[in-house]
Amino acid sequence: MITFLENNFPIAFHGPQIPREVLACGTPLILSGEICSKVSFAAELADRTNVLRAQDPNNVAELASVLELAITDREMRASLSHHGKTLSRTIESTALPHDPLIDVIRSM
Repeated sequence: MITFLENNFPIAFHGPQIPREVLACGTPLILSGEICSKVSFAAELADRTNVLRAQDPNNVAELASVLELAITDREMRASLSHHGKTLSRTIESTALPHDPLIDVIRSM
């Protein structure tokens, strides 16, 4: 189980790649609401299907509840792993073969 919880990260255009990497490994993933909204595949994330969402990581009770579910529910972890890896395969099959940002940097 991996948690990736950002809260008020000051760079608005930041699109983290870590969730994509974790899903590719088939590892169950807990994300903050902020991260869920910033990844390029945000529309594909489904709480309790392919990720667990802790909307506000500063809400200790909510975060504890999500962590408890992740720790105690073996079937949930197996389902998250399966559906997360399936989502990853979909994402990677439609991904660009290279990063356009790298092209811009190289052209400078």
